[in-house]
Amino acid sequence: MHCGFQEIHRGHDGLPACSALFTGRMGFTLIELLVVIAIIAILAGLLIPVLAQAKERSKRITCNNALRQQTLAVIMYADDNQDRFAQDGDVDPHWVGRKFRDILHDQYRIERSQFYCPSNPGWNRDDFWTWPSEPSAVLGYVYYVGEPEYEKTSYHSVKTVTKPIFASKTSDQPYYSIVWSDINRKHMNSWFRPGDPNPLIRGVNHFDRAGKSPDGSNEGYIDGHVAWIPARKFVAQPKLVFSNGDLTLYFHGRMD
Repeated sequence: MHCGFQEIHRGHDGLPACSALFTGRMGFTLIELLVVIAIIAILAGLLIPVLAQAKERSKRITCNNALRQQTLAVIMYADDNQDRFAQDGDVDPHWVGRKFRDILHDQYRIERSQFYCPSNPGWNRDDFWTWPSEPSAVLGYVYYVGEPEYEKTSYHSVKTVTKPIFASKTSDQPYYSIVWSDINRKHMNSWFRPGDPNPLIRGVNHFDRAGKSPDGSNEGYIDGHVAWIPARKFVAQPKLVFSNGDLTLYFHGRMD
């Protein structure tokens, strides 16, 4: 009788029978399962932060592209209007008149989503897009040029003024070359938005890993380029001050 990889033994009926040589156990013990689960948890702990960082880098690239489109749009507007940058119609930071917003939206094809940073999506909401009580909109970026009020010393912290603080014309050589930037704003000394019923609304587009302070900012300049600026270059002190110090803006502003 041939049994292959089995051994031959006498069956209950006295005839030869086959039985498997393999007598080992099948499956995992509890300890082995726990070891496997622990390994998976370690791998997940290593991969999740990496994936989160990759996702944030992707959002920063999207944000950079949106600011580039907005920067080029206002430069093109100036080219069509005797080299003068448009006034946004509202002196408060990240507030603009709807007329200004609609020019960018309708004439220069800036989509609504491009007015808000994907890393800070809580600002892209209907009441910000069309403020209920006045003809203004709240954007997820800050526009600096073309605003004569910002030349007043009550707003800026420049000690000796020998040139425009911000550009009014494309031919200007201002103290700050910035046109647009991410929001990096303290309100009542908080990087968040105290008093807002939505706790996720915050005054910083790109937080650091701890989620407590800015990690950096995309900034668009009068020559049309956009650059990522690490926070260490601008968080030491505010550049613009509003509401008697209750609201302060932080940016680098220079083309290094």
